[in-house]
Amino acid sequence: MKNLFPFLLLLCFIYGCSDSSDDNISVEELDCLALVDSTWSVITLDQPPVYLDNGVTGFNEHLLTEIKYPREARENGVEGTARLEYEVATNGIVENIMITENPGTGIGEELKRAFEVVTTGIAYSPAILNEVPIRVKKEQEVNFRVE
Repeated sequence: MKNLFPFLLLLCFIYGCSDSSDDNISVEELDCLALVDSTWSVITLDQPPVYLDNGVTGFNEHLLTEIKYPREARENGVEGTARLEYEVATNGIVENIMITENPGTGIGEELKRAFEVVTTGIAYSPAILNEVPIRVKKEQEVNFRVE
């Protein structure tokens, strides 16, 4: 069974020197895969990794505070979904962050930059399977919309 931790937090905020711009950026945490016997598998964990500063709500607040709609993308009306894939090690440290979906014009790179800032150091409690910490692979999706 898939472990799906959907959470959608929508926050409009004004960016840069354009006071008339309304940017919508929404965050969704996606599937979690576990590394079991050298194979990534979708399994039911005893405990998924949890962001140490107030869980999903805290993570989304930190990410939305840090992330900025790239000026070139906003000015050119570039919208879309950016997605990252990353791993949470058995000690809770985030590793191997990769952009897997990028609408362009700096959006994917900005998501990765902001994500790295909010996950620096020990960011998560480790995932647990059969009372043992386990490495997991997760995805983070952020939707960028100019309104």
